[in-house]
Parts: sequence; structure tokens; C-alpha cells
Amino acid sequence: MQWVSAADAAGFPHTDSSSSETHGTGLRPDPGNRATPAPVAGPIASSFTKATGDQVKVAVQLFAHARDLAGQERVELELTEPVSVGDVRSALAVHVPQLVPMADGLLIAVGTDYADDAVKLDGKDTIACFPPVSGG
Repeated sequence: MQWVSAADAAGFPHTDSSSSETHGTGLRPDPGNRATPAPVAGPIASSFTKATGDQVKVAVQLFAHARDLAGQERVELELTEPVSVGDVRSALAVHVPQLVPMADGLLIAVGTDYADDAVKLDGKDTIACFPPVSGG
């Protein structure tokens, strides 16, 4: 049995019966004001629809010194799903050996946010790579 503080919504912590203030027994997982459940979107939905082991092309936009070292503005990597930011970092070091000395410090953004190595990617994500920066 699940213990929920104030399970009956009347301030009584007893989980064995409903109070007169509740509609019925049990917990409601949704607000109940929708005729149909809300669609699942975002990374959760994509994790259910993708098969693992498929090849995906990931385009990485390079900036500043990383672009200069690579000699190109954009690198396309072919990786095996599921793909994480860490996989992109490793593949960049293999594909562009000049980036090896700074590979661990590269800043990688997914969309408009910096991401750590554990973030999972979709083949449609916009990925950008920046060398380490400092300033004041």
C-alpha cells in the first residue's frame, strides 16, 4: 500500500478508507478534466519509438577555435543509437584529430542549452560545439 501524507485530502493520514471529502477510493494520477489523455512528447516519447542499434546522422556546428582546427564549419557524424552528448564528443575527437587536446573541455550545446555527456540526443537535435571559453 502506498503511504501518502494527508491521503484523504482532509488532513487525516489514514490510507485505509476515503473520507467524505473525496470522490472515491484510490489516487487520481491525472486531473480528470480531459476527455483523452495528453499525448506524450519530448525525450520520453522518442525513447519509446526508437529502436536501438539504428544508425543516425548527427550534424555538429563548430565555432571559434574548434572550427579553425577542423577547417570546416560543420561536421556530420554517423553514430549508433542511442546517441548521447558523450558519444558526439568521442566521435568528434576521432573524426577531427586536431580536437583531441581539447576534447574533454569542449562545450556542447543541444538546441539552445549546454548539455553534459549523459544527455540523450535525437537525430533532429541542433548540436553546436564550442572550445572552452573564459573571460571576465
